[in-house]
Amino acid sequence: MQTFSASDPAELRAAIAAAAAYLATLEGEAEGCRILVHPGPYHEATDVVGLKGRVGAPVVFEGGGGVICGGSHPDPQQGYGRPQDGGPGNPTATDFAFLRFSHCEHVVVAGFELQNYWPVILYFQKSSHITIIGNTLRHGTNAVFAKQGRGFGLEGNRWQQDDTPEHVLWHEVDWIEAHGGDGGMGTKRYYNGSFFASKDVSEVNISRNVISDCYNGVRMKVGQLPGDAGLPYNRDVYIFDNDFVRVRDNPIEPEYYVHNWHIAHNRIVDAHSWFSLDGVRGGYMYIYGNTAHFVSRQGVKDATHHTMGRVLKLSYASHNPDYALGAAVPDHPWYVVHNSFVLRCPIVGGAADEVPQPPCDGVGPDYTANLTCANNAFEWCSIDEHGIYLCEWIAMLRSFSRRQNDGVVFDHNLSNRRDYFDQARSLSLGEAGGLHADAPFFVRPAEGDFTLVAESPGRGRAEPMELEAPDGRRLRIRPGEGGALHRGAIQDYGHAELEEVVSV
Repeated sequence: MQTFSASDPAELRAAIAAAAAYLATLEGEAEGCRILVHPGPYHEATDVVGLKGRVGAPVVFEGGGGVICGGSHPDPQQGYGRPQDGGPGNPTATDFAFLRFSHCEHVVVAGFELQNYWPVILYFQKSSHITIIGNTLRHGTNAVFAKQGRGFGLEGNRWQQDDTPEHVLWHEVDWIEAHGGDGGMGTKRYYNGSFFASKDVSEVNISRNVISDCYNGVRMKVGQLPGDAGLPYNRDVYIFDNDFVRVRDNPIEPEYYVHNWHIAHNRIVDAHSWFSLDGVRGGYMYIYGNTAHFVSRQGVKDATHHTMGRVLKLSYASHNPDYALGAAVPDHPWYVVHNSFVLRCPIVGGAADEVPQPPCDGVGPDYTANLTCANNAFEWCSIDEHGIYLCEWIAMLRSFSRRQNDGVVFDHNLSNRRDYFDQARSLSLGEAGGLHADAPFFVRPAEGDFTLVAESPGRGRAEPMELEAPDGRRLRIRPGEGGALHRGAIQDYGHAELEEVVSV
């Protein structure tokens, strides 16, 4: 493979131009090229326009070992509007970044150690078939931002917005100040970004990444509100086998629309609102085989808000027009099945303190549509083990309401909270097949082993069910040897897997 090398921004621009000229001479030959970038200060953004590899012969941008530093610093004034009015918004094609790609295809970015690129490290516009693999990324509002493209793969990367030993973003920064708006001054809103943020993209695979000490993990948005026919964006998204650690807001957050999302085999350790679906239409989202537990409580010690979080952030009612978009709900089925969680936060709900409800200007209660939440194992934390500061009691379905014919079912879950089952049944959610059991549920959850203990009543007692695929096929969680199917994430063969139901 032809290699072009660079040791500073000027040489990098020259290497890109040389690579483009070289590719133009290949005349369809199945050969790509490599641009090797050596470490050092790269304080200028480098634009990559129209660079196109081929299937099986990509253009590879490869780190040459060592740190590449952008030298920029976070600034709450950077972005849209005033910090006290909202978040910084998405980056643009003129914002500072290490590489800004436009109209590129079949490109690989691999083996870099990049830091101090605010607001974004890698920017892509109208680009497709992009692979970002094996990089270490630090210090930016967004690690990767993509606009109007498809075919993005992010694998084996490490992302850490805040690399302080004290984990300041998780332990000391007020959620409101990092968010922007919402009654705060937005002094830390430069954190309000993601490992992967996007607008109007599809066909995304995010796997085996370590995403830690950041505000959001994956946040994907569409640029227009969906109608009944849906949209061509935010489709075919696979988020598999990632570690989300100390995520101050949402590990996973689609905005406005989803279609065919698979969120599976991920490990969450300390996060705020795990799966955010407020104001989201569409459906066919499958959340299965994930595990989660907590180590610590987010926020400063004396904070009374945004210190507990929730598993599901759902749609909500409000008389405040600023929150009107939060009312939309999924049109099609979505599923939360066969997950295993050790909880200090509710499944649905918010902070321990009551918030104003309509007809005030607050938001709430939460609601959704077409959700099946079943065969999960929810173990509530022990006050005796963790203390009241970590394990404060709260209703597991807090401020949750139903809508007529909403298609919401909670059933066949395993929990050590009797009051959860009482509340679910009082809301006519189901749980006729729910199982109460005493904790502990799992073998060694703090070490990542969420296998049900040998004596668990959830072993072999999951309810087989069929899930609807977008194309009408029927899916199910694959049973183990002899048809054994356990509640929770872990089956005899490992983490729960989806398979097609085959008619005999």
